[in-house]
Parts: sequence; structure tokens; C-alpha cells
Amino acid sequence: MSAATQLSYGVPMRGGWWFAPTMRRATATRMLISGISYLGFQSDRMLVLTEPHPLEMVLRDIERALDAGLWYLALAVSLSIPDICSLLELEEGWSNGNIFAAWFDKHVGKAYTNFTGEDCYKVRGGVLHKGQFGHKKLRYDRIFFSISPSIVLRETMGTNIGGLPGTVLSLDLILFCRTMVKAARAWAKATESDPIVVANLPSLVRLRPDGLPPYIVGLPVIA
Repeated sequence: MSAATQLSYGVPMRGGWWFAPTMRRATATRMLISGISYLGFQSDRMLVLTEPHPLEMVLRDIERALDAGLWYLALAVSLSIPDICSLLELEEGWSNGNIFAAWFDKHVGKAYTNFTGEDCYKVRGGVLHKGQFGHKKLRYDRIFFSISPSIVLRETMGTNIGGLPGTVLSLDLILFCRTMVKAARAWAKATESDPIVVANLPSLVRLRPDGLPPYIVGLPVIA
């Protein structure tokens, strides 16, 4: 086999890299390494293949939205993360408020004092279904997200502000979105060997660079 038709794969390990036997390019193009990205080595050059961990497309889109100042988009998708991750953990069935709140409290809750998984679920429902933060069962009279790249106000709470009755909670939008992304990546790493999560990941909506055979081939799709 000529060098031009060979591809070797390496896995990072303590003290160096472990290399799998060289194999033909056709059989190596979709080999999953580390559960987070596809990596390949050809001669002395590293090849980064096009398809990352299925959840990464969602998380990277949130980061790109923040970088581009698309605040509503970043927030809406961030609010869906507990739904996505908690559903991937289920063998069957559908996520609900209790499951959503439990995932948030376990993986994100330590970052906040006055914002719980139950609060997040109600905000998520208002934003995704009605385009507003208000919810008849929300324990705050008003909640909003501040936007300032230079001033970070993780969460602030007040009452009777400006002479108006009620309790108000403010969260930093950029920090909230990045906290959700960080939690999702940590969760993905912790569950990379979970048989239920592994079985559900192929069905996750994501970028498929080569299409969705046999329906469409050679054209990137979201599917």
C-alpha cells in the first residue's frame, strides 16, 4: 500500500500518542476519537475531519451567536440545552419540567443563587413558545438579561425598584449562555460511555456535511 493511500489515527494519552494501525483511507474517514472530535494523521500533518461530537454543532452556534451579537438567538438555544441533554439520557419518553429542572440544578445550579432549574424551565417556556419572559407561575414579577461585554453582573435581585412593586431578577446574558455551554460540554464528556446517550446521539439534529444518505448525498444538511 503506497503512502498516498494510507491514513493513521492517533489518540492522545499520558506521555504521548497511541497510534492505531495504518488503514485504507476509505475505511478511516469516520473514526470517532475521544468522543468529542474526529482527528486523523497523515504523514506529519494532522487532519481535522469535518464532523465533531453531535452536540458540538449546537454549542458552537451559541458561541458564534454571542460573538456576532445575536443575543436572542444565543439565549433561545442556550435555554434548550437542558431539554436536549436530559432527553439524550432517556431510553424512551420525553423530557418534561421536572427532568429539565433536575438537569439544570445538577449541572448548572451551583453557578446561581436565585435562579433554579424550575425558574429556568419557566423562562425557557416563555421565550421559546411566547417570545417573552413572563410566566404565570414564575416567582419573579420581572426577569431580564443584561448585556455588557465589559461589565459582568452574574445575577442581581431587587424589590420595589423605581417605586414599582414586585421582585426583579437580572442575569448576565453572555455569562449565562457560556455557563450553559460549559455545563453541556462537561456533561458530554461525563456521558461519553453512557450506552443510552451513545445510542441516542445519532438522532440528534446537527450539521451533516456529507448529506443524509440515501435521501441526499454530497450536500451539507441540517438533519
